[in-house]
Amino acid sequence: GLYIVDKYINTEYRLVRYLRARKYNFVKAKEMMKIAFDFRFENIPLDLVDKNPCPDWLLQYAGSPQFIELTKDRSLDRFPWYFRDKNNGNLAVIMRNGGIHWRKVLKKCNGDIALLISYGFWVLEFVMQDMDRLHEETKGEAPSYLTAVVDMAGFSFSNQLPLPQLIKLARSYLPKILIAYPELLQRVQIINAPRLFYTLWDAIYPLLPERVRSKFHIHGPGSKEKLFKWIETCLDKSDIPASYGGDLIIDGDEMCLDRVPAVGPFLPDKGESLLAKEK
Repeated sequence: GLYIVDKYINTEYRLVRYLRARKYNFVKAKEMMKIAFDFRFENIPLDLVDKNPCPDWLLQYAGSPQFIELTKDRSLDRFPWYFRDKNNGNLAVIMRNGGIHWRKVLKKCNGDIALLISYGFWVLEFVMQDMDRLHEETKGEAPSYLTAVVDMAGFSFSNQLPLPQLIKLARSYLPKILIAYPELLQRVQIINAPRLFYTLWDAIYPLLPERVRSKFHIHGPGSKEKLFKWIETCLDKSDIPASYGGDLIIDGDEMCLDRVPAVGPFLPDKGESLLAKEK
């Protein structure tokens, strides 16, 4: 218990997370910290990041080669894998989540929702560890927040969990995540969101506090010029893959698949071999 307090609460910038999340209401922030403490104690092992519970097939499908290497070899410096928010200097990521076939991912997990969500907690702990490290090493100059660019190209309702099930899960887990990870996001730029995506967003939007909702900026499909304009609000041109109009090219690949998750949907078989049930 004391370790949890020291790791997640007992520093000024971590305390500020809870105060901001509760609009500087000390009583509400204190109650939030208590709930977060209890939730972590019961659900998130202290050594979760080191355990690396995520199976290889899911890392290969939803991750990227550089990210996988960092999870396997903990002696490597993880900072170069991230991008940086050009306005604040905090860590940033680019993700291509639109094509992920969540129904098949869940099926591969034998329908175990709790198991799949535990992998999500592992990713959050992994990233938060790096956010805090950057904040501490820069003596507070780089805020302990995350900026995310999420590409929803390829989004299809047939790939998602059924909407009623997804809403039920969101109602169950979102409040817990928002309490366990308060003020995690700097901002989120969602690009290439088709009209169908808004049906999903409209179901989740009311479950988010206004302070969190205000950090999301959603854009539909657009030309390379428009995509670049939206992404450039938070990333330098040198950090934007050439496929979005930036300068970044990795080994001749304008999409930078070696660095940017999720790779699975872009494999020759769209990741089907990774998602196939083992015989």
